[in-house]
Amino acid sequence: MKPTVSDENVSYLWTPNTNISDNTVKNPVITGSIDITYRLTVTDSRGCVSFDHTDIKVSPALSIPTAFTPNGDGVNDTWNIYGLAAYEGAAVDVFDRYGQKVFHSIGYGVAWDGTISGKQLPFGAYYYVIDTKVNGLILSGVITIVR
Repeated sequence: MKPTVSDENVSYLWTPNTNISDNTVKNPVITGSIDITYRLTVTDSRGCVSFDHTDIKVSPALSIPTAFTPNGDGVNDTWNIYGLAAYEGAAVDVFDRYGQKVFHSIGYGVAWDGTISGKQLPFGAYYYVIDTKVNGLILSGVITIVR
């Protein structure tokens, strides 16, 4: 949130005063590991008061498996990227060793099952790129299909 004021002779108060660099400045730095709502109170030189709030959502750490076994036994049949559901607009792409895209999704509502157009991909290493769309965080690596 970037407060906009027409009179620079104002005071700011952010509450609660938790994980915040300075709760009396216009644009404090917020750190922390839990979701929190901050309330901003702005008071001008005539004593007029305005309020607003902002919700801070902390994105969870991602846990990206390096292999899965899509063999239909009901165990580890999909590539489950833990924590990715919180990154609603994330783009997930998987490529084969020739650079052909074999999987793409925006968000990750359905975990990849190791197929392309309904056909099983062979055993091997595939390369992924996950663009979280949050603060420029892009992750890449190798996922192995074990059959």
